[in-house]
Amino acid sequence: MNFSTKQRSVLLSITTEWQTAIQIANQLPKPSGNLSDVQQVLKDLLS
Repeated sequence: MNFSTKQRSVLLSITTEWQTAIQIANQLPKPSGNLSDVQQVLKDLLS
């Protein structure tokens, strides 16, 4: 499976320990670190 940069970043953030979407967004480099982007990536990964 090929993941986008955002998807890889989110996956790396949640695989070490459980974090909320806002915690993940705060760790990502700007501009990719906004909450709606993180939520969308999580939805995409789950579908």
